Amino acid sequence: MNANYDRLKNEPNIYIRKTDNTFVIIGVYVDDIPLISNSKSGLNLAKTELASAFPITDLGPMTQFLGIQVLRNRTNHTISLSQSQYIDTILKRFDMLHCKPINTPMIVPCKLSLEDVPSNDRERSEMEVVPYKQVLGCVRYLVSCTRPDICFVAGFLSYFMENLGPKHWIALKRIL
Repeated sequence: MNANYDRLKNEPNIYIRKTDNTFVIIGVYVDDIPLISNSKSGLNLAKTELASAFPITDLGPMTQFLGIQVLRNRTNHTISLSQSQYIDTILKRFDMLHCKPINTPMIVPCKLSLEDVPSNDRERSEMEVVPYKQVLGCVRYLVSCTRPDICFVAGFLSYFMENLGPKHWIALKRIL
């Protein structure tokens, strides 16, 4: 493959080649290699170079990558990312598929604290079986990919991960 690609220092799986009017971006994740370019000729050249170095399969325009749907509107020249399938999977997994939609991920002002922990053995045993960490992990993956709008509340609720009470669990379910 042509060595005219620069590897990003902060994202070592991304390679970029810039020429006068063309750029090509190659992302590498295991055996998935999305190609992005502002020109068809740049894209075709990158495919040819990759094919000369590795066996590749061209799956056409990208529609999904790492569970993220890539939605193109060629008329408006836009690309949108969506994790709606992943969100549906989370809702099913944690029995929240038929939950009532809500406009905000957090009640403001939020009055959660470390003092909102279980106060008796019954509450403690109830909280031990709550999948708080699993739900929070799913939510944080959404934050890192397509949902920066819930970043604050996900980070805030992460603070209570090791010592949570019923109010914390209700607040986390509100995000779902």
